[in-house]
Order: sequence, then structure tokens, then C-alpha cells
Amino acid sequence: MNNNTSAIRTNDVNEKTISISGVAVFIMLVLTALTGIVNQTVLSLGVVLCCAILFLYDKLHLALPFMIFYNSFYGVLFGVSLLRFYTLFVLARIMMKVTEKTSFSIKHLIPLVVYVLFIVSTMIPAVGVMSSMMIILDVIVCFMLVSQIVELGEDTIKDIFKIYSFVCLLSFITGLITENKLGDEYNYTRYMATFEDPNYMGMFFTVAVFALVTLKLFDKRVRVLLVLALYACILSTLSITAIIVNAVLWVAYLTILKKIKIKAVIAIGVVFVVAFAIFRYGVDNPTTPVLGDLASRVNDKLISLEAGDMSGVTTGRSNLAAEHLEYYINLPFFNVLFGGISSNARYINPDLGYAAHNEYVDLLLNVGFIGTLIMLIYFIGRLSSHIRDYRSTKGEKSLFFIMTKCIWAMYALALTMFLDFRFMIFFLI
Repeated sequence: MNNNTSAIRTNDVNEKTISISGVAVFIMLVLTALTGIVNQTVLSLGVVLCCAILFLYDKLHLALPFMIFYNSFYGVLFGVSLLRFYTLFVLARIMMKVTEKTSFSIKHLIPLVVYVLFIVSTMIPAVGVMSSMMIILDVIVCFMLVSQIVELGEDTIKDIFKIYSFVCLLSFITGLITENKLGDEYNYTRYMATFEDPNYMGMFFTVAVFALVTLKLFDKRVRVLLVLALYACILSTLSITAIIVNAVLWVAYLTILKKIKIKAVIAIGVVFVVAFAIFRYGVDNPTTPVLGDLASRVNDKLISLEAGDMSGVTTGRSNLAAEHLEYYINLPFFNVLFGGISSNARYINPDLGYAAHNEYVDLLLNVGFIGTLIMLIYFIGRLSSHIRDYRSTKGEKSLFFIMTKCIWAMYALALTMFLDFRFMIFFLI
């Protein structure tokens, strides 16, 4: 009788926890949807209070999508950014669990050491002790969050990325309301949702697409509508990188699932024909909103490609990467091995002027050949682990993790990501 009573009480507590954390997330969604409309201090205070509730019920992972998409838009509360509130909540929760039996593998410690050594040796002289300590805090919290997320059950992973999908669409609406875009009436207009770069938006929206597909979120019809809506948003960025990356990702996805058969080939052919027809319509009707700009931009890239102008095709990225690689090769031998030239999301060495917009080249500058080798071995090791899990279980979670790693690897060719917690989550996962 006592055992039965105890089991009933445990179930009641679990249901109550799910209910209260669910209400907190719903309130966060409502408050976030009002960004750009209602006083931001009031909204941010509400978000922090909801994070406090999630902290009490050990559900802080459910708030991560909000931090990824809205960190800069939430602004500050009492002089402190909402991301800092969130990281402190996560750190406090970790400290509360110190007495529990937790494990932290040496393979996770090695890349963490690379981050910390770089920050201490290079970032402290560049941005100061306090800012550098905050960066170290972000890095540690990222490692801890990823360690927790990877161990979560498939249902909880699905809950996180259902929220992620909703926040994703909300961010696009917020971007429209606040007019967060590049260009004007004389240039292409590129929408960015709540990000500072159209390609950033493209990457994180692509994660949402493959979360919906691989995790089979929502009913199939709802899933298809959400994927179409996300792709409409992605196209509004006019990002050629996003188009190429998504095309390659779908081929990779179908290959992993071994679904490249006659039907798939026919479907790909139909998609290509429809895409070409839409492209031609956009070229012939350049005043068509979004579509006209997208078609014109694609056409410009094709003209540059035909002329052999790779700088034009890559919007100058190929030149920047080549210049930074040449700079790296000519560094003293110690720097070639261990880096020490800051080229990341937090600080660019004045000698460089700009980031390479290529994470692989930037890694060489930041942490040198040795550090880059360690980081990429870690990345490949994590990817291999997910592939092994998928082969043995055919689990949706493992498939999703594989696709997120592929997304990071491809976008790393066009973006500078080092020390940005948003990208770090998917690098470490």
C-alpha cells in the first residue's frame, strides 16, 4: 500500500512539474511574440521570471531556443543581459548537482581546455579580464548544456525543438515588425529575423527544418506546412549559401536513409523544374517582392560564375579566406602551431581587419594547427558517435544530431563562429 501511494505521489509531482514548466514556456512565447510592440523591460522581466521557474523545476533546457534567437533583442534588465541571467541560472543548477553522481568525460575536457587557454592567452589582453571571464562562463555553460541535452530522452529533445520551431517563426515576425533587414529601395532587401546577418538566420532556420523532418515533430500535415513556411522565410534572406547548403543537406539526408530511389529522383527533378520556373519568373518580373530580388541575386551569381569571378560568386568570402590563410602561413612557427591571432565573433585582430568568414581558416588563426586538429577530431568523434548510435538504434534523436553536425560543418565554410554560444551548441552537440 505504501509503495503504491509513493508511486501515485511521484506521478502527481511529475505531472505538476510538466504543467508548471509548460505554462512558463507558454508565457515566454507570448512575451517573446510581443517583442518590438510592448515595453521591452516589462517583457524581459517576465522572461527572467519564467527562467527562474524553469530553474526551480530543472527545465532550463526548454529556454535555450529563446536565448539562441532573442538574446540581442531581449536587451538588458538591471544592466544585465538576459543571456547572462540564463547562464547564471544554468551554472547555479549545475552547482546544485555537484553532489550527485555526474560524469564528465575526458574527451569533453580536452576541447574545453583549448577554449580556456585561448581566452586566457589571447582574449584577456584584447578585451580585458571581466569580458574574458564572461566568455569562459558562456563556454562552460555550453558544454554543460550540451552534456545534458545529449543525455535527454527523445521525447524531451522533441519538446525542446518544438519550442525551437515556434520561436524560429516568432523571430521572423519580430524581424518584420522591427524592420531588421539589409538593403533599401536601391539594393536587395535581405531579411534577418532577429539575427545580425542573413546567413545566421539561414543556418538556425535550417536547423529548425531538419528538426521537424528528422524528429517527426507534430502531425505530418502540420510538419509540411511548417517546413514550407520556414523555407519561405529562408528565401527572404536571399542567401545563396542557404540554398546550396539545403540542397546538399537533402541529398545527405536521403543518402543516410537510403531513400535515393526512382521516386526520390523524380521528386528531385520536379523540385528542380519548379525552382527553375520560379527563378525565370523572378528574373522576368524583378519588382515581385522577395522573389524578384532573389532571382536577380541568383542571376548575378551565375553571371559571376560564368565569368570565373569567384570573389563575386562568394561575395568576397573566397578572397578573405585566401588572405587570412596566407597571413596564417606567414606567422611565426609558434603561432602556426598554437594560434593566438584573434579572428572570432568576439574580437578581430586589427591586423586582419575582418574575419575570414570561414571557420576552418579562423580556427587556424585562433588556436593554430594543434588546436584546430583537436577541435576537428572532437567534432568528427561526436559525429561518428551519433552515426554509430543511429546505425544500431535507427533513433530519430541520433539522426537529428547527425544532420545538425552536417549543418554546422557546411555553414562553417561561410561563417565565423568561434566563441559565439549559438554556434557552439551545435558544434558540441
